Amino acid sequence: MPLRFHRAVKNEPRDVEDPTERLLPRLDLKKPDRAVVLDRSVGPRRRAIEWLRARGPVGRGAFAFASYLVLAMVIYAGPVVLHLRSRCVGTCREDGKFYVWVLAWMPHALGHGLNPLWTTELWAPGGLSLAWTASVPGPAAVMAPVTDLLGPLMSLNILLLAAPALAGWAAYLVCSQATRRFWPSFAGGCVFAFSAYVGQYMRAQLNIVLIFLVPLAVYLVIRSMRGTLRPIPFVILFAALLVGQVSIGTEIFATMTLFGVIAFGGVSLFGPPDLRRAAWRTGLLVVAAYAAAGIVLTPFFVEVFSHMPTTLLRPGESNSADLLSYVVPPITARFGGAQFSATSARVVGFPSESPYVGIVLIGVLTAFAFEHRRYRSTWLLIGFIAIVVVLSFGPVLHIAGTPTIWLPGALIAKAPLLREALPSRFTLYLWLALAVVVAIWSATDARRGAWLRYGAVVVGIALVSLDLGATNDTFHGSMTVPAFFSDGTYRSYLSPGEIVLTVPDQLADDMVWQAHADMGFRLPRAYVGPAHPVDSEQDALGRSVAPRIGVPPSTDRLARFLHDHAVGAVIVVTPVPPRWLQLMQETIGAPPTIVDGVAIWSVSPDQP
Repeated sequence: MPLRFHRAVKNEPRDVEDPTERLLPRLDLKKPDRAVVLDRSVGPRRRAIEWLRARGPVGRGAFAFASYLVLAMVIYAGPVVLHLRSRCVGTCREDGKFYVWVLAWMPHALGHGLNPLWTTELWAPGGLSLAWTASVPGPAAVMAPVTDLLGPLMSLNILLLAAPALAGWAAYLVCSQATRRFWPSFAGGCVFAFSAYVGQYMRAQLNIVLIFLVPLAVYLVIRSMRGTLRPIPFVILFAALLVGQVSIGTEIFATMTLFGVIAFGGVSLFGPPDLRRAAWRTGLLVVAAYAAAGIVLTPFFVEVFSHMPTTLLRPGESNSADLLSYVVPPITARFGGAQFSATSARVVGFPSESPYVGIVLIGVLTAFAFEHRRYRSTWLLIGFIAIVVVLSFGPVLHIAGTPTIWLPGALIAKAPLLREALPSRFTLYLWLALAVVVAIWSATDARRGAWLRYGAVVVGIALVSLDLGATNDTFHGSMTVPAFFSDGTYRSYLSPGEIVLTVPDQLADDMVWQAHADMGFRLPRAYVGPAHPVDSEQDALGRSVAPRIGVPPSTDRLARFLHDHAVGAVIVVTPVPPRWLQLMQETIGAPPTIVDGVAIWSVSPDQP
């Protein structure tokens, strides 16, 4: 039986058994009425409502997405919106450069019939599995035509701007199922799209900020539970969604599975009878969708588990939330970041991954819990949020940086895939639940104090916004490429596929050079995030060779690296630091060739 809406009115009985849907739509938004004529005699608010009513569900969804996209462009790309081919929407640091390489690698791999999850262009000659890097093969494949036409930086910027817009739109769909009203649902979408979670990963982490498939999964589940989406289409769509999420990142795939099971358990144990029956029916369909997706993804997971890291890439305890970090603004916050810097410096974790929610949105959550305290679904939502918060603390609860008690998060650190998930990123699911809370709270008593409620939501979002100028990240910078690579001069000095040791200005610059050269040469080392094999047998140089400001390696280590990796040339950005000139003279014994912003040393195959 489909779940029915229930109106909460002043004189309604308090022993309502089915509280899962309680806000009856003020307007009939189920079918578009194309014959609606706007009455100019009514106020602008009523005309706006009638205009939205005339658009229909698809038109309202498109309007919401377009609005979120415009807001994302204003907030994140204001100074560079007309220069997306040459300037960065996010940061121009190593993560952004890695994604430029990833987006260039995918069309190259597809065009040459190569395995997109394995490359010999990096860490040559042995190669490197990309399964444990943030390589986003799905988005990279989708953007391949744009990359070929306009370049990888343009593709990266488009994906970054689309990420909050898609997240807001998907959350809007979920909220619209809870309220059946546009503006409360739009407000909920804004909370999710412009949350502190999204803002802090707009640095360039595509695998973490492309999160729209998570609320879409919730939307499909709600539709199935209500009976408005038939089983076969649901299984097909949900399986495709799972495949898409894996192609973006396995971390969110693993955590959405974890929190989906938690939500299912809460509804199954504490939901009303009809909701429990609907949850079990849909749960079986979800299992079928996972099975179908697993068949499709078998080659990918074989690659993942065959190259599983032997040690943790990032320790969970140092990448967890602190109890104070939910209420104390981090140094990156636009409002209060500088004023509370002394306090925020004490909390565990990185400021760039703070789970900050702010007192205003916490107040909204409290008001929602009080106003709807008589409904069982309220406490299901509050309970889910509480579980997310507890798990975000990781294996140990930290208060102002001081470890205190053991927490259940220690168990998650032992599970496959989940052991690499950072607890501080679990707040993704808190923000999605909070978006639903905001939508329902904004739709309550709309005729009395509606603008106060919307105003509180706007203030809450503003308080968690990021001050791009307060971070050490180079937002809106440029990725400079020496003319040697951008003009194609490298073809006259390097053989196709030659292994080249590069010494750039900053970490991962050489990956951008390789992307601009259409993978015309191979790199014996490169920045690939936490999977970087620093100080391993594969990399006798460590990170010191990457930034030219670092300490150069010894002559013996450099000579050994050149020999072991069959390096044919060494390229250093000019002007060459004197210590590097001396090192190369001692190692190779020949002067460099200076051309188009780089110095080139040829390495003889019989170099001792």
